[in-house]
Amino acid sequence: MNHPPFINRVHLQGQVSSHPVQKAMNARTNFTTFELSLVESWDNAEGERRERKNRVTIEVVGRDSDMVVEIAKVGAWVTLEGYIRSEIFKGDMHMKVRTLSIALWEGHVGDRTPG
Repeated sequence: MNHPPFINRVHLQGQVSSHPVQKAMNARTNFTTFELSLVESWDNAEGERRERKNRVTIEVVGRDSDMVVEIAKVGAWVTLEGYIRSEIFKGDMHMKVRTLSIALWEGHVGDRTPG
């Protein structure tokens, strides 16, 4: 796959936390958005396990868009590579991740059989 050389590149793994929504960019290209939940965990100074959940808006453009609508059910696991985009909407800055590649599967993280 031939992608532009992005310095801004991220790799994320998490669970789908919202139903995908597909829209048309133009007559030939669709894009799909959904939220991805990421869990950050650590042990604090007292040795207690702590967690923080983050949600990231994901944008899938082009041929992967249709696949995501069919397969990405809430709770499905996702591994993706993409880049961060920022947009100003109604005066607020919103950060999103636009995918370059994406794989989805159901089950636990160790069950890496993409769907």
